[in-house]
Amino acid sequence: EQAYSIAAGCLATKKETKKAKTLLQEALKRYPHAGMLYNQLSKIQEQEADNEGALTTLLTGIEQEPAYHVNYYDAARMYMSTNQPVWAVVYAELFLNIEQQTARATETKDMLLGAYMRLFARMADKELPKYKGTAATTTVQGFADAVYTTYLKLSPVVSDGINTENLIMLRTRFMMEWSKNYAQRYPFSMFSRMDDMLRNGYFDMYNQWVFGNIDNPQQFDAWTKFHPEARSE
Repeated sequence: EQAYSIAAGCLATKKETKKAKTLLQEALKRYPHAGMLYNQLSKIQEQEADNEGALTTLLTGIEQEPAYHVNYYDAARMYMSTNQPVWAVVYAELFLNIEQQTARATETKDMLLGAYMRLFARMADKELPKYKGTAATTTVQGFADAVYTTYLKLSPVVSDGINTENLIMLRTRFMMEWSKNYAQRYPFSMFSRMDDMLRNGYFDMYNQWVFGNIDNPQQFDAWTKFHPEARSE
């Protein structure tokens, strides 16, 4: 697996992308659960402007090796350029739950905040007419529709803007709605973890860690003065 990755990297460096792609495709036949190889192949596809193919490769990599978290980051990044920002929200936060104290994690926090902005901008623009109801009984077509529909129902919470305080209220209510309406139908480990934080009184602190310094550094600094334990999280 590592040998294929190194060889493909060398070929890509020499601009022999066709050979690199062929080598990675052969490697994935031998190592179908190698998340790193899917990521490497997706980068080449993205360089060739095959964004759809690159995203498909990343999603396959996530399915085959969920523990390779870099694919969550790149999937979120690519979904930011599509009309499905709900998936950018999901994958960006999945990445943050694994990689937390790096420059890329800080970048991902900014991306997550931007994904929420894009998500609610689309709702305001009414670009998705298939979502005609906001009640819990609205027919949904799967996990992503369930997430979107729940956020759509709660959109008045952020009607005056996307900021840390509004996101804390939004996401707290989201977890309550999700637990009541969809948790059993679409079990999802990250939401289970967030629900556990909510029940144990850590959810506000977690949301401040995710959004506070990105959204408003001065307010976050003031908040941490009253919550010094957050500095060590």
